[in-house]
Amino acid sequence: MPVFAPPESRRLLEATLTHAAGGPVIIADEAARAAHELAGGSPAAVIRLAELAGVVVESRADRRLAAADVEAVHARLSPTAA
Repeated sequence: MPVFAPPESRRLLEATLTHAAGGPVIIADEAARAAHELAGGSPAAVIRLAELAGVVVESRADRRLAAADVEAVHARLSPTAA
C-alpha cells in the first residue's frame, strides 16, 4: 500500500479516532502532523495510533487529541519507538 500525504493521514486519523472514541473528537493540527510523521505516512500505522489514542480521547470531557497524546501512545506502545 502506498504511503499517505499529510491530508490523507489526517482524514484517516479523524475517521478511525471518531470510531475508536465512540463519537466526534477534536484533533489539534499538531496531533495530526505527529501521527503522520510517527507513522511515516503508513495508513496501517496511522490506524494503530488512532485506535490507541481513542482510549485517551474517550476519557476526556473535551474529547481533544493533542500532539503529546499521540507521541505518548507511540512511545509507550509502539515497538519502533525505541
